Amino acid sequence: LHWLREKISYVSQESTIVPATYRDNLLLFLPEGDFPSKLNIDKIISLLNVKKLSLSDFIVPSSLSGGEARKICLLRSFLKDSDFLILDEPDASIDQESCLQLVKYLQQLKSKKIILLVSHNPIFVIAVMKSSVSNFYIGGVVLRKKFLAFVLSIVVLVALVFELCPRKSQ
Repeated sequence: LHWLREKISYVSQESTIVPATYRDNLLLFLPEGDFPSKLNIDKIISLLNVKKLSLSDFIVPSSLSGGEARKICLLRSFLKDSDFLILDEPDASIDQESCLQLVKYLQQLKSKKIILLVSHNPIFVIAVMKSSVSNFYIGGVVLRKKFLAFVLSIVVLVALVFELCPRKSQ
């Protein structure tokens, strides 16, 4: 399952932020030794309007709004540079300006990555899909490269089931 985890970035509905520096929160869950350059971090951070934080600032999760926490989780998934991106309600709790920036960035990414986008906001989904005939839309899910995305979705679900099942101790 290790190779699969390296290929997938996942943003769940729950924003996972730990009491640590902004940089540590951005690099959380990245494969060991796979840290992006400072230039790449700065480029990704500039995508969304996270409150003015320095990479060395300590974050107390309860001090962040839901939208700020969401943006950090999205930025974290973009830094991972995976082939398959799963975003569950990425537009939830974020301000309109950041949502527009997110749409623009996802429009750029969809030609390079497989994106599974789940949202109850049809306007957001349609905006991300704009100008792409290779996307497939069913019930709020956008899949690029239909068949491969479908297969990867099944693989991810099976992997999650195995991951969530209790393991026998040896």
